[in-house]
Amino acid sequence: RSCAARARSTSWSGSRVGRPVVTVSTLLEVATRELEGRGAPSPRLDAELLLGHVLGVERTGVIAHPDAPVSTGQEAAFRTLLVRRLAGVPVAYLRGLREFHGLAFAIDDRVLIPRPETELLVDLAVERVRTILTGAPRPPGTAPVRVWDVGTGSGAIAVAVAVIRRKGG
Repeated sequence: RSCAARARSTSWSGSRVGRPVVTVSTLLEVATRELEGRGAPSPRLDAELLLGHVLGVERTGVIAHPDAPVSTGQEAAFRTLLVRRLAGVPVAYLRGLREFHGLAFAIDDRVLIPRPETELLVDLAVERVRTILTGAPRPPGTAPVRVWDVGTGSGAIAVAVAVIRRKGG
C-alpha cells in the first residue's frame, strides 16, 4: 500500500468531511518506516525536514506539534517529496535549501550540496586570514587579502568565510 493509504488507515482520530484526520505524527511514522526500509541513513530527520518544508515550518515546529492535522494538499505534497526521496533524491535538493555553517543556502541539482565536513575548510580559511591580518605588519602597498572559492557552485565556502570575517571572526 502507498504511504498515503497506510497513513489514512492508521490515523483515525476523527473525521473531516468524510476523511480521517491525518496528523504530523502519523505521516512521520509512515515515512520514517519507508525510508528505513530503503536504508536511508537518517530516516526520521529526512521525514521531519520534508514535512516541515511542506507545512512551511521549521523542523522544531514539526516535532513540537505531532497532533497537528495535515490537509489533503499538504499530505499529497509530502507524499510526492517522499517518493522522490525514496528514489534517492537528496533532501537538500527536494527542499531547495541547505544549512551550512549557520547560514541557509538556496541550492538545486546544478550545484553540489555543501557537506558538513567542508565547514572545517571554512574554519581553516578564516583562521588563515586572521593570521595574515593580525601577524607581522604588512608593507605599504600590499594587495588586500582575497579569498577565492573556485568552482563555487552554491558559494557556501566564500559566503561563510565573508560572513564570519564581517562579524569579526
